[in-house]
Amino acid sequence: MLDKVSFKKNSLYFEELYPNIWIMDNHKWAYYAWEKYFHENKSIPNALVHLDFHWDAVSDFHQSDEKQDLSWLFKLNLEEIEKLIAKNTYIKLDSFIAPALIKKYFNKIHFNCFQYDEEIGFYHTILEECQASQFVHKHINDLVSAIQPNIPIVFDLDVDIFNRSDQMYDKGDLWSEADIRSYLKSCTPLILNAKVITIAMSYGYSGDSDDTRYLTELVLSSIVDIKQEKKNQL
Repeated sequence: MLDKVSFKKNSLYFEELYPNIWIMDNHKWAYYAWEKYFHENKSIPNALVHLDFHWDAVSDFHQSDEKQDLSWLFKLNLEEIEKLIAKNTYIKLDSFIAPALIKKYFNKIHFNCFQYDEEIGFYHTILEECQASQFVHKHINDLVSAIQPNIPIVFDLDVDIFNRSDQMYDKGDLWSEADIRSYLKSCTPLILNAKVITIAMSYGYSGDSDDTRYLTELVLSSIVDIKQEKKNQL
C-alpha cells in the first residue's frame, strides 16, 4: 500500500489508500474525504479529533464583518466541492475544518496541537454560530480519556505534529521513533472507533522530503496495522 503513495509535494494530491483512510499532501483535502463519507452514508460522526502541530482553526468564510449567505455551500455536489478545494478558495490548508462546522457535521472538536504562538482553536463567535464545542488537550492520553469508549469519531492527523521545528523545508527536529510509536499506540481506541481517517503529509512543515516520507510511512503503516489487527480478530 505504501508504494501507492505519491511522495512528492503536490497540493492537489489526495487518495483513499485503505477503506476510509485517506492520505494527502495539503491538509485541505480532509474536507473532501469527510464530504465523500457523508454523501455515501448520509451521516458522519459528530466528533472530530484533530492531531496536528497547527490548530487549523481559521475560517475563510468569516473574514468579513458582514454575515454571509452561505446557502450555496450546502448545495454543492462532490465534484463541485473538489473544484472549490482545488481553487484554494475558502477551503485551504488551515481552514478546512470550518466548512464542516458550518454544515454542522461536527459539534465537538478535540485538539491535541502544539502551536501555542497562535490563538488557541476557533474563536468563540464561530463556535457559537456553528453550535459547536472545542476541547483542548495538552496530552494525548487526556484526549483519549475524554472520549467515551466505542463512540464513533472522525480522526484527523498531520504528520507534522511529530516535527518540533517550525523552519519550513529544513531538516526537521523529529520525535524519536519510540515516542512516535508510543503516541500512535495511545491513539488505538480513537483509530479503531474512527469511521474516516485523514492523514496529511504537509511537505515543508514536516521537515525535509526525507523526513516527510519517513513520518508518512511510519504513521500510515501503524494506523493500518491497528485497523487490520482488529479486523483479523473479528
